Amino acid sequence: MTCQIISKHRGKLMGVAAIWIYVFHILPSPAFANAHGMGKIWWYIRNAGFCGVDMFLFLSGLGLAYHLHLHPVQDLKGWLKFLGQRFSRIYVVFLPFTLIYALLDGWGVGMLLRRLVCLDQFAGNLYNFCWYVCCILLMYLLTLPLDSLAKRPGAAVLVGVAYVWVLFALREILRADLYAIAVRVPVFVLGLCAARFSREERKIGTKGWLVCIGTTLVGLALSYGLNSRLLASPLPSGNAFVNVLLAPGLCVIFAAMFEVLDRWNWFVPVGRVLTFFGGISLELYLMQEWYVRRGKLVLPAQGLAGQVVAFCVMVALSVSLQKVGGLGRLLRKKT
Repeated sequence: MTCQIISKHRGKLMGVAAIWIYVFHILPSPAFANAHGMGKIWWYIRNAGFCGVDMFLFLSGLGLAYHLHLHPVQDLKGWLKFLGQRFSRIYVVFLPFTLIYALLDGWGVGMLLRRLVCLDQFAGNLYNFCWYVCCILLMYLLTLPLDSLAKRPGAAVLVGVAYVWVLFALREILRADLYAIAVRVPVFVLGLCAARFSREERKIGTKGWLVCIGTTLVGLALSYGLNSRLLASPLPSGNAFVNVLLAPGLCVIFAAMFEVLDRWNWFVPVGRVLTFFGGISLELYLMQEWYVRRGKLVLPAQGLAGQVVAFCVMVALSVSLQKVGGLGRLLRKKT
């Protein structure tokens, strides 16, 4: 197998990430102290579901690096065009969602505008509204310098070490909520780096598998310890920071699994379902924001039947939101 399997199965991997985030946000979980046996495994799968965000950022970095390789940015005009394309893909969905949310929640125009441009989140608290959208928009702004850095492995390592040192140095100064984004920059850079290995179709040899499996196991152990609070976090969002070890390895392992399973006809519809969820990942994430804040008041996911109904409703709303975004893209192309 080569590193190209990550790009080949990127849609399925994004589907895994989207579903894992849904599990984290919506499905119930026992308290750690009350979980035993298989319950402990379910407890971890559910409570570590935010690792889906890190998988998504890793895969986003890979996709963006591929795009820049095919369409290099040569000047300011090219950079603005790149940002315009990326931001428009977010805002054709984020704008109508936020407008509807604002109307239902009774926001004023000022709050609407502040939250649309992420000013309220960065100046106040990231978790005020759709922190993940703010995260991916910031990553888009940083893509060009980070991609240039990713092309120089030696410099990337040195800058990475310095960056981690800064994270620790600022842990008493920087707002704790901002660490939710700050600790995820490295996994985005790893995605940018992985694109080169994928393009070159580098073989994943024995050494590569040992590194991949080893870092994943270390990441699992640290993630389990931090999420269960058996280990003390040395910095805010430390349980997300360790996903820099976990998310890339999981992407490679899942991609290798999909490469094998794709040979079997029975897996074809499963792969299509995963790709479908990967295609509505942003919309589904936004609908979870609505559900956690408002939707569960009118549509509580109680019991298996309630969870199935809530899931179906959110998928239907996500698809509807995607259709609205598709109309926005169509109008943008015509103008």
